[in-house]
Amino acid sequence: MAKKVGKVLLFTAVATAAGVGAYYLYKKKEAERMAEMDADFDDFSDVTDYDNRNYVPLSKEGDGEAPKQNILEKAKEFFEDVVEDIKDNRDAKKAASEESKQDEDAQATPAEDFTPLTEQVAEAVTEETEEFFDDDEEEDTAK
Repeated sequence: MAKKVGKVLLFTAVATAAGVGAYYLYKKKEAERMAEMDADFDDFSDVTDYDNRNYVPLSKEGDGEAPKQNILEKAKEFFEDVVEDIKDNRDAKKAASEESKQDEDAQATPAEDFTPLTEQVAEAVTEETEEFFDDDEEEDTAK
């Protein structure tokens, strides 16, 4: 039994040593690879030669304020067009509503044919009530 325990402990120690050695080699290779990657990137933080840069102008020379004024004029024209469209739509809606009112007035029923709803309901209730009480009186007289 002691031999078996000794063999298990020896195997565990060898496996642990092999694992630690493999981990060490992996970390060493990873550090070398990262060092190579860092060397590939150029460091431009020390560049101070800004005088030799070429810039592309955004507007023509001598047009300092002209583009801004042009944009403002276009925006003003656009908003004026929008306001005109809104006014035209509002006028068209007014004209359409006036036409629909005239059509409704032409199609409306005359006032003589109109019976208010309250009168219609009152007549219906009175008829049902009379029928209900008529049934009771007929039963009383039959007895």
